[in-house]
Amino acid sequence: MTSSHGTIFQQSVTLRLAAVAEGPVERDRLADGVTGALKITGAEADSVVDERTSTETAPITARIYDGIPAEDLAAAVK
Repeated sequence: MTSSHGTIFQQSVTLRLAAVAEGPVERDRLADGVTGALKITGAEADSVVDERTSTETAPITARIYDGIPAEDLAAAVK
């Protein structure tokens, strides 16, 4: 398996964990799930999760949350 395929697989596992979560999932909880699912270290899982939230997704996320007051966003996290 090439590292490119490995990355794709790791990303798909990460996306699946986020998709099956009941509601929003905190980053640390997602990284813990990736650690268990892929049997990798916490640092490796952090890297996988960070790749998913890279600059590629930042513009999309910004558009989704644009115009929502900060206090509403903070309340949604709780």
